[in-house]
Amino acid sequence: MERISAAIARAKKIRGFGEKLTTEHPDENNLAPGAPLSLPLEVTYTTTTTVPVDHAHLNANKIYAFDQNDVRSSRFDMLRTHLLQIMEADGLQTLGITSPTSACGKTVIAINLAMSIARQFNHTVLLVDFDLRRPTVYKYLGLKPRAGIGDLLEGRMKIRDVLINIGVDRMTVLPNFKRVHGSSEKLMSETTRKLVEELKMRYSDRIVIFDLPPVLEIDDTIAFLPNLDCSLLVAAEGSTSISQLADCDNILSKINNIGIVYNKSTNNDQNYDSYSNYVY
Repeated sequence: MERISAAIARAKKIRGFGEKLTTEHPDENNLAPGAPLSLPLEVTYTTTTTVPVDHAHLNANKIYAFDQNDVRSSRFDMLRTHLLQIMEADGLQTLGITSPTSACGKTVIAINLAMSIARQFNHTVLLVDFDLRRPTVYKYLGLKPRAGIGDLLEGRMKIRDVLINIGVDRMTVLPNFKRVHGSSEKLMSETTRKLVEELKMRYSDRIVIFDLPPVLEIDDTIAFLPNLDCSLLVAAEGSTSISQLADCDNILSKINNIGIVYNKSTNNDQNYDSYSNYVY
């Protein structure tokens, strides 16, 4: 509890927290060293579908990090740099982003962080919407419904039919468009475990970010934790209590929780957006 309280105290003192379009994505058949896992779904695919997103829609939904010239993206870059230093030092590739409850802004943080990482030339990033009961990544990105991760997990689609490049170099999205029934069982299944391992090993420089459900509302995130290298918790001023943080700390102690983002601070510099304050 002392660590959490100190983190929140530090957060309240913090003010504030180029994209290049492409029509092609790197060939997913360029495997990282090591033999691919045998999955109950096909993973051999070549070119990822490109669906460029509308920048005005992104800005309206507080997604700024695609543009390094936007001052609001700089704080996500700071978060990116700190997280990558921790992850690279320990050889971590998979990061789960969650929150104690709904409406803390975890999905906005996840998307902006992924875009910020993608702007670094030494990393590729895959953003996976594993909030299977209430997927929202596609809404923030302005994607129209199509095949998603629910179809993949239920065996109706192949990975090549689901992955999307949104017009940001070195970034791929594995979206979801509808509620997946039996989500916690699917998230703790052997199929999901092997899928995560396959996504990691495709590129040795790939960071895989999973947007996960709130950890205190349903058991999906708890079910998925064994698949993660580390996690990031997003708390929100005015809606997250110290007792909720303590409960999350208990649960996330099973893996390496590398930080707490203190979000939606009202103590905000006029030059920055309400998603600008964080601590870890």
